[in-house]
Amino acid sequence: MTYFTGAVAAVPTANKAAYQQHVAAVWPLFQTYGASRMVESWGADVPKGKVTDFQGAVQAKEDESIVFSWLHARHAVRRQPHGLWWVRADLRGGR
Repeated sequence: MTYFTGAVAAVPTANKAAYQQHVAAVWPLFQTYGASRMVESWGADVPKGKVTDFQGAVQAKEDESIVFSWLHARHAVRRQPHGLWWVRADLRGGR
């Protein structure tokens, strides 16, 4: 069975390179939890909805891009139903 977990975030467009460096630095940590692939999808054409949309979901500002990140694992990634809290709690992740 294949497992996925994902998150949507608003990232300042000017900080794209810094965000990508952070993602590259934390990738080994995700691997220790069983992730086999990580994808960062930057919104190029994310329309605003009439009732709800990604911008509203993350309270994006005009200078921010919507990023959808997802992890793929061949086996269940060790996690809790509260999301990716374990990455923040793992001291190897740094800041």
